Amino acid sequence: MEDGEESAAAAEAALGLSPQLFVDEVRDDIANVSAEAFEYCLQLRQWPHPGSSAMPQRPRRLRSSSE
Repeated sequence: MEDGEESAAAAEAALGLSPQLFVDEVRDDIANVSAEAFEYCLQLRQWPHPGSSAMPQRPRRLRSSSE
């Protein structure tokens, strides 16, 4: 190893930096975001959507007695 590479490796070791640790952290973050997005979509699916029978209906206009 050259001196520059040795000092870089020593600095990484002193700071606890590791390429594998970085990759693992990024993969965990992606998995968490994906899981949260999936949960969000499931929650949206449970909400009533326009046209469904679960949506509250607008009250019908009452006919006036003069009609």
